[in-house]
Formats: sequence, structure tokens, C-alpha cells
Amino acid sequence: MPHSSPRSHIAVVSDRAPERAELASILGEIGPIRRWLPGSAPETVTRTAACAVIDVDLDSPDPGRGMELVRSFAEKSSIPIICVLDYSAEELERKLRVAKIRALGAAAISRPFEPSDLIDAVRNKDDQAFERKAVEHGGAVGLGVAAAHGMLTNIFRASRGGRPVPFDQVKVKDVVIIDALRTSGIKAWLDLVRQHHNATYRHSLLVTGVAVAFAQALDMRIEDQQRLARAGLLHNIGNALLPLDILENPDVLTEQELEQVKKHPVLGYELLVREGGFPEEILACVRHHHEFLDGSGYPDGLSGLQIPDLVRIVTIADVFCVLSEQHAEKSRMAVERTLGVMESMIGKLDGDLLRAFRTIAWDPA
Repeated sequence: MPHSSPRSHIAVVSDRAPERAELASILGEIGPIRRWLPGSAPETVTRTAACAVIDVDLDSPDPGRGMELVRSFAEKSSIPIICVLDYSAEELERKLRVAKIRALGAAAISRPFEPSDLIDAVRNKDDQAFERKAVEHGGAVGLGVAAAHGMLTNIFRASRGGRPVPFDQVKVKDVVIIDALRTSGIKAWLDLVRQHHNATYRHSLLVTGVAVAFAQALDMRIEDQQRLARAGLLHNIGNALLPLDILENPDVLTEQELEQVKKHPVLGYELLVREGGFPEEILACVRHHHEFLDGSGYPDGLSGLQIPDLVRIVTIADVFCVLSEQHAEKSRMAVERTLGVMESMIGKLDGDLLRAFRTIAWDPA
């Protein structure tokens, strides 16, 4: 399946200026916003949008107009739609309106609401849409990416909400992930994952795929492939505990913000230690994936033999994914530039592993 153009913003649709401003202010924590009037063609509004949030005023003199607006977006676009309903109708009427909106495939949230309720509604709808797209893609890779994404979103949501993240739930789908990469290859995995709009989830899914594919190329035991699948999904779990305005800030971070971001390995490690039941090798990958062999990494300044092999593999996968995502184009030349930068880091990264990483038989372009 060809790689589609990235969807880069949330479309906010409303003919009421205060409501447009309110929704844009709340959703600005997630990403860039574009505001539209209801008269704009749905095809135009949604062409490059990740999702649409539609303000529906059912207390207006023509409440049917709001429902028709939702219907037109549902029929003429394939992106997630979240409706913010504003009306004072009785409970039965409210339930009927919500049922009609959901029958169109849209989500509904009523005023008054907490800002976090709207953010969660957008995220949930986006996540459902991505998993549906992955399954519709077909084959082992679609099932593998959908399974990995489902695990990842459950892990992050539980962590943000202060709910437990049992190890048994984390390892339940790793065989599907491993089979997807063995059957379909890393290129198909990367092509599909790169269509995810959320940078945090996209990065963890990319690292998972690259780490497992590398392990398969090295003929590592199935048990180690499973460990790397789990470590890839969990390595950035500490990000779930960072403020959203930092984690999802599209601009250059300040020094103070960067210092907060650098706390994520310890935050993730401490979270999993409190949960209990996570093996030492997984905890090591979570805490030490930013350590370098020359002792210049963080958080503990480990060096040499203090850094286990599984951690070294996750670190290589992590660095590769961070660098390759900085290139707008995903060409073979961009991959070569990424590998060139990584090879200049030999001494920080394991040279033997890095040479094997270059020569493995897949093309991630």
C-alpha cells in the first residue's frame, strides 16, 4: 500500500467564534489547529487533517442543520469525527441525538465538559481509526501493527490514568508482532506505522519493529525477539508521565523542557518497578536505552560492559528511528545519511552490532 501524505492538524468546524476559539485552545495541546466555517466543503477541510472536531449547536433555530453537517462529514471523509454538542434538551432527546451521531461513525461529547474529556475523545477516535486502517491493510503486517498499537495505547492510557500496567497484559501479543515482521518484513511495517499521526506512539512502534527485525536478522532466539518486542513498546513509557504541552510541543524545546524530557527513562523504570513483575532485562531497556558505551549517556552514565546486549540493540533501534524520522523523505539516500551519522557514533554505539545492522537484508526506505 502506498504511503499516504501525513495528516498534520486537527480541523475545528464551527460558525460560532467563541466556541471555535475554545476548542482550538483546548486541542492546541495535541497539535496544530485549523479553523473552518461549516460552509466549507468537507473534502477540503479534511484533506490533510488528522481528525475533525465539529461544534454542533442543537439549540439553534435550525437544529437539523447541525445533524446534516455531521452527516456530510461522515459521508465525504474517512478521518475520525468528534462532535461537541451544545443544547439543553431533555435526557431522552439527548440520548437520541447521540445515538444518531454514533450511527454515523462519529463520537459525541456534550457541554459542559472537562478539557481532558475532549482530548481523550480525540485520541480515542484517532487510535481506533489507525487500528482499523492497519487491519484493513491486511496480511500479517496489518494484524501485527494493530496488535502492537493496541498494546501501546493501553499501556500509555493506564500509565497516564494511574492504573496498573501488568506484565501479563504487555506480553500477550508479542507473537503476532514477531510473525508480522518475519512474514512481511520491516519495510511493510515502517510504511504502515509512519502513517500514524501521533509522534509518541509512532516512535515506539517504529523502534519495536526495527528491534525485532534486527533480532531476526541476527537469528536470535524467539525468547529474545519477544523480549525486544516488549522492550520496544515499553522503552518510552516514562513519556506518559510527562506534561502534554512538552511531550507534544512541535517547536524547539527550551533547556528546562529538555531536562524534563531526559527524566523519562527513570520515570518509566520507577513506574514499572512499582507495578512489579517486570523482568530485569525489560527494566534495563527502559532505564538505559539512552546510555552510551563511552559513558556519555544518561541517566546513570553507564559504560562498556555495564550495558547489556538487549539494551544496546534497543539503543541502536532508537537512534536509527529518531534520526530517520528527521528526514521528510524516506529514500534510500536518507537511510544512508542516517547510517552514516550512526557510524560516526561508534564508540558510543556498539560497533559490531552497528556493522551487522547495516548489512541485514532489508531496505527500510
